[in-house]
Formats: sequence, C-alpha cells, structure tokens
Amino acid sequence: MKLIMESWRRYLTEQTAVPPVELLEKYKKAQAKIEAFLDTYDDYIWVYYDTETTGLKHGAPTFQVTQHGAFAIDPGNNLSNFKELGKFNPMQVLDTRVTDAIPGQQKEAENLKVLLNVEVGEDGQLKKLPIDRKQTLVVDKEGLVKTSGVGRKLYFNQKLDMIEDILVKYWPEKSPEQEAKKPSMINRLRKHRQDRKFAQYFRNATFMFDKGPKFNIATALEMTRYYGRDGYNTRKQNIIDFSEFLKNLEAKKPIVLIAHNMVYDRKAMLRELEIAEEDKIEDGAYLQAITYLRDVFEDKGYKKPKGLFDTVQLFKQALKPIIAEIVKIKNYAMETDLEGQLAKYMELINDKGNKYVSVSLGPITQGFKIPDEGWHDALADVIMTSKMLTAVIKFIQTGPQQVTDPIQGQLPADYKDCPKGTYPVGDQCVDVDDENLPDFLKRQKAGLTPRPERDPARQRKLPLE
Repeated sequence: MKLIMESWRRYLTEQTAVPPVELLEKYKKAQAKIEAFLDTYDDYIWVYYDTETTGLKHGAPTFQVTQHGAFAIDPGNNLSNFKELGKFNPMQVLDTRVTDAIPGQQKEAENLKVLLNVEVGEDGQLKKLPIDRKQTLVVDKEGLVKTSGVGRKLYFNQKLDMIEDILVKYWPEKSPEQEAKKPSMINRLRKHRQDRKFAQYFRNATFMFDKGPKFNIATALEMTRYYGRDGYNTRKQNIIDFSEFLKNLEAKKPIVLIAHNMVYDRKAMLRELEIAEEDKIEDGAYLQAITYLRDVFEDKGYKKPKGLFDTVQLFKQALKPIIAEIVKIKNYAMETDLEGQLAKYMELINDKGNKYVSVSLGPITQGFKIPDEGWHDALADVIMTSKMLTAVIKFIQTGPQQVTDPIQGQLPADYKDCPKGTYPVGDQCVDVDDENLPDFLKRQKAGLTPRPERDPARQRKLPLE
C-alpha cells in the first residue's frame, strides 16, 4: 500500500504540475489580444493620458479639467527599455462659475448628511448614524440644517422636499421619451415617496448622495491636491500647449493616446473644447488648437494615425478572464505566486456581498507591486498606467507557468466536469481504478473528509518581475 500511495502521489504531482486546460485556454486568448494590440501599435508613439476634474458628471455646469497629464514614449522592440519622449503636466485655473459654486455645494453636502443621518468616514465611505426618533431638525438663518439650536422647524415632508431639491441638481430628469423607457433616478425616488416606501426612499437617496453631492467640487479639489502647485495656466494656454505637444510627437511617428478609462478622459477633453468654443475668443492659434484636439479625441478608430486606446477594455478582454479562472483554483495550489497575488488584490466584494474581478488601476498596481506615484495626480496616474500596461503585457506573454507542488487531489467539481470513473488531473480527465486509489482519495470521493487546507509552504516561489 505504501508503494501504491507513493507511486500515486508522484503521478498526481507530475500531472497536476501542468496548468489546467481552462487556464491555458484563457492565456491563449489573452495572448492573441495582446499580440493584436502590439501588432497595431508597435511602430507608434504611445502617449499615456489622464485628467483630473471638478467632478464625475461631464454635463454638469461646474465641470472642468483641473489638471492634464501626458507621458510620451517610444516603446521600441522592448517595453522594458522604452525611450521617453516628453511629459505634459499643467494645472488649470478654475473658472469663475466653478469657484462661485463651491460654497453652495459644500452647504448642500452638509445638509444632506444631516437629512439622511449619515457621516463620511476618513476612508470616504458613508456610515449610517444611530436613529434618534425624538430628534427635531431645524434650518437656521444661513440655510444650514441642524439637529438642535434656533431655527425653523423642519417637518417630514419639508425634509423630503429639501432632499429632492438638492439631488435633482446632480440627478436631473430625462426627456419624456427617455423617462418612458427608464425613469431617472430622481423620479424613481419621487415614486418611492408617492408609494410611501420610505425605507427604499432613504436607501436610494443615500446612494444618490454617495455618487453625487458627496463628491462635490471642494472634495474633488482636496482629493487631487489642487491647491499649492506650481504653474496654473488658463484653458487657452493648456489647449494650445497640448496641441503643440502632440503635433511635435506626430512629426516623428504616428501617435496613439492610451488611458485607463479613455471613455472618461475623452469626454473630459471634449467638454473642455466645448467650453473653449463658448468663450468665442478670436485667436487663430487657439482655434487651430481646438480643431486639432477635437480631431484627435473624436477619433474612435484604433488604427488611425491619431488613435485612442482604452486599457480598461484590453484588461477586461485579456487579463480579467485569466484572473477569474485563477480564482477558481487558488485553493488548490494550482497557481504561481504572481497569479495568486493578482487574484488576491483583483478579486473584490461589492456592496451586495458579491465577488467580482476588478480591472481598476489600484488593484492591478497592487497585484504587480507597482510603486504608488501619488494617487489622483494626472502625471502620477499616467506613469503608473504605463508601468501597469507593461507588467500586464509581460505577464500574459510569459504565459502559464508549471506549478511543481500542487495540493494533491481532484479539482473542484464546478471547475472541470469529468466522466464518471475519472478524475480531473491537470489539463485532462484521467481514468483511475478505485482499488488503486490511496485511502484519503477514497474517503474524499465518498464525501467523508473535507478538502485539505492549502499549505502556503507548498507553493511554488517565483520572483516577481
């Protein structure tokens, strides 16, 4: 029996050292995506781009870019030895309409915190406060809602009116046609009030506060460390300088702008150009710069001289499926250290308690141990994006690595279904005579013992690149 068990362990270890077939398939598809990207842009100048802004809603009257960040490289034949071609990183002066709106937005955010009985923690997350049913809200002469003091007493319906009057500025109504298809957030909130579903009303109102007024202009400026910098330029100067920056690069080679969430940054720049055109400044260089940048950012084609590329979409198609597959097998020591580390940081839990794989900048840079260059700074973000893209490309191109000491036994049933009488071993289903199975596998097959815990000491140790 001892000889049989030793022979079985050796056979199982040798077989399961090969990455599972599903993981191999995910790597193969990801490698094709990476190759397509590199084949398209190997002879381009890569311009990593990012913006910092006054808010998340591009259509808001107080929206504007507060900082541009661009980092240009020639990737050459080896991304590890790229050639840096320049940086663009100016701050931008705030418009009068923005500075005028800051005090009012701050007051609205403070009022909503009292009206919804929440506070914002140091981590930026909302925390529900204990309910005091004897508490009476008042509005002072400055328009601030307070839980005590001198002021006009606020009754329940007046409280709801004030909540809706604030939220409608951040969540406006849609057109009648759009409302008929899918009601706006503010009208859904009003419907809860009409139906007297107040628990749902306050849950939705809290969500709307979290995604709207909580992230107001003052919050955005503080988060991006707007004040105390060097070199605040006008919109006109930044648009002219950025167009010249790109034109000088384009004179050498075709350019592609790369951003992590290009959808957002593209809309931010197009909104800036709209505001610039509204200024109606009669300046030839300014108008030419606006026309040039509009041509760049309205270009949705990825194979044109001035293309746009979104790393979020690439990572969703190439990296995310690999990590999702690794998550399924991580408790069976079937992954390398680097794969396990990526799964650890990229697998998150949403507000409803459901797990998902994130391709946000933070989790991926943590997974690859990319140094923090300074979050929410446009230039720092583009430098981290460049390092992140390089790391992802190298990781996928390297492909799955053999694991030399996995936990013995079959993979979970929901991972790979094998015909009756066989066991999933590595990338194939293996026929096994039950009489030759070691006792622990017999008991495991019968459901008499739980899966052994993973021993971290048994993992394969690989240096992180």
